[in-house]
Amino acid sequence: MDNHPHSETRWYRVPLLWLGIAILLASLAGSVHLIVVSQAYQAPDNATDEGQSFRGVPLTREPRSDMESEQ
Repeated sequence: MDNHPHSETRWYRVPLLWLGIAILLASLAGSVHLIVVSQAYQAPDNATDEGQSFRGVPLTREPRSDMESEQ
């Protein structure tokens, strides 16, 4: 045990702080990795021509057919 009642723990001796720093750096590295990798892929040409979809996901819903509304 520590005999000093007001002893201060140095910041670099706190394991939880190191874990937080490691998680922060891993998430930053992952973000940079995704940005770099995504630069290698081009968006499909047909996605931007009509302006109806964003990366293959339609911007509007199609109307329901009669068969789907009965279920």
